[in-house]
Amino acid sequence: MFIKHELDLFDKLILPVQSYESQVWGLMDSHLLENIHSKFCKKLLEVKKQTRNKVIYGELGRTSVKTMRAINVIKYWLKIAQSNETKYIKIVYNVMRTDIEIKPNTMSWAKSVMYLLQSLGFNEVWINQGVGDVDIFLNLVKQRLTDSFIQNWYKELRNSTRARTYVFYCNFGFQSYLSMYMKYINI
Repeated sequence: MFIKHELDLFDKLILPVQSYESQVWGLMDSHLLENIHSKFCKKLLEVKKQTRNKVIYGELGRTSVKTMRAINVIKYWLKIAQSNETKYIKIVYNVMRTDIEIKPNTMSWAKSVMYLLQSLGFNEVWINQGVGDVDIFLNLVKQRLTDSFIQNWYKELRNSTRARTYVFYCNFGFQSYLSMYMKYINI
């Protein structure tokens, strides 16, 4: 089985289970879920447990699971923001939005979404509480999340004493030599 196929299986079979209901909790850190993802990637590449996650993610062209979950959060937010004002979820959401102004020191799901959109340069989307073309916007969000992850990837590798040489020879993305590697499964 090729490595790309195994990654595809992980994304289609494991990730949905890991990300169940992540539209609500997806912006929270979850080291356990990140560990499952990184251990899978390390086992796939047959490297030591001590190998840096950043190197593994770079070789496979993978972002963190949190980055993947953030897209679910934005999709759900758009659905709520565009829903009918009489729906219970919209009423609760409007209370959270009001609390952002009344209680600025209190965190909520809505405030986390607002911070995420602002960090991605989409403050206008938060102010307007929606977008015209949802599919185009979600593609932009995914691209900005990926770009942000890659920028942090380069930054952390440059600052790492263990990966300084690696960063000069490798670019982020699925490495071509991996597409030639096939694992044989004994059944």
